[in-house]
Amino acid sequence: MITVRPANARGTHRPAWGLVRHAFSSGDYMDREWHHFRSLRLLDEQVIQPATCTPIHEHRDLEVLTWVLEGTLQHHHGLGMDSDLLPTDGVQLLRYGIGMEHQECNISGDQSCRLLRFGVIPTQPGGPGQAQDHVFPAEGRRNRLQLLASPDGSDHSLLWGSEAKLHVTCLDIHSRVSLDLPQGSSAWVQVARGRVEIMEEGLLAGDGAALVDEPVLTLTATQPSLVFVLEL
Repeated sequence: MITVRPANARGTHRPAWGLVRHAFSSGDYMDREWHHFRSLRLLDEQVIQPATCTPIHEHRDLEVLTWVLEGTLQHHHGLGMDSDLLPTDGVQLLRYGIGMEHQECNISGDQSCRLLRFGVIPTQPGGPGQAQDHVFPAEGRRNRLQLLASPDGSDHSLLWGSEAKLHVTCLDIHSRVSLDLPQGSSAWVQVARGRVEIMEEGLLAGDGAALVDEPVLTLTATQPSLVFVLEL
């Protein structure tokens, strides 16, 4: 079964610093039908205006992977240091553990910063906060799935405290990738750019889809596309 979450159905928040689109309930946005999907608790697309920062705020018992879609992100967090600047296609994993404050900044004076954030609930709550930054080789996702985060750090992926696996792929037009889904598992697909088809369902940029009881996930690009796949 495939359930589509259209881009224009997401919750929209327009703070002074930019724009946020929530796939699931977050902050002041509440949607009882889309509170979470299995262990996927947060999926936000953010745009931070030039020379602007989000307010300092706190998370706990959440593992959040950020992918920079456009621009450069500076991420301040509560581990006693500032992260390196994250460029376009840069990745940061923050494991918030018992609780940690953070703030996202766009230090560019003329270019917006756009990013995606995936937040999963860890299998074990608590523990110390941790941060990991990385830029994955672009050739590793060209027309194939590249593993970004996993429970065991396999294939040079980032290690997080969840059984979920997060992949990304950059597809040329008419290219196709497939992923076998073990019995009892599910998947979430999020299209960041382009257009793809999943079993005859068309998804545009910003659209998401939940897959349940599907043995295989197959993505076919009808435009050059950037797509994220989360096994849950």
